[in-house]
Amino acid sequence: MRTTASLLTASLALSLLGCGSPRRSPDAGMPTFDAPVAPIDAPFLTDAFVVPPSDAGAPDAPRSDDASMTTPIDAFAAGDAAATSDAFSPRDAFATSDAPVARDAFRDDAGPVTCTPLPATGSISASGDTSLTGVRWLRPFATTCPATSYSAVGTDVPYQSFVFCNEGAAGTFDLEVTELAAYDSYLVVYDGPVIPADSLVCLAGDDDSGASGALVSGLALDAGATITVVVSGFDNVDAGAFTLDVTRR
Repeated sequence: MRTTASLLTASLALSLLGCGSPRRSPDAGMPTFDAPVAPIDAPFLTDAFVVPPSDAGAPDAPRSDDASMTTPIDAFAAGDAAATSDAFSPRDAFATSDAPVARDAFRDDAGPVTCTPLPATGSISASGDTSLTGVRWLRPFATTCPATSYSAVGTDVPYQSFVFCNEGAAGTFDLEVTELAAYDSYLVVYDGPVIPADSLVCLAGDDDSGASGALVSGLALDAGATITVVVSGFDNVDAGAFTLDVTRR
């Protein structure tokens, strides 16, 4: 009896200390390692778009290297533009330093023109040298004016021009070229202070009617009239020194 009582006492003690294997309730919670695993298609934090802390809440301003930026980084920059010293500019076109241009050669924008007064009485003289002017023209065939054609041989002839103003009364004038070198002079007179764009529209012209050169005689001019007198040559090689005498009758 004591042995049986001792065994019962020991069994009860062990039961109270939890050393036995008590029966689990069928609806008890599963251990932690037995918890349901999340479905494989559930979003994970590592796959989500993560905004860096420094950008959090900041507006989506375009970046300088974005396609939406105002100016592409490889766009033609103003600083790369060709310098005006290299680029063609209007002030460089047909510069007088590059090609000699006559003051009155078919231009009406040549600036102020010096006008020599015609004599009130008697004569005045001017001198020049067509071989030194550096300007040439297609000479009109001006034995009658207005001319109807250009010269067939004077296609690139040196010339020199003079502008005269009749500040006195209306009158009649003779204009004569004296050649100071061995060449054949030619004389053409125009109305106004420049050679007109249509150089066939002349007042008078002559080849060699004078004693030693071209002569225009009996040119009638009103008071206040301005004329341009062109001393030239018969053909392209006719050029040289001369005097021009203008006489009021």
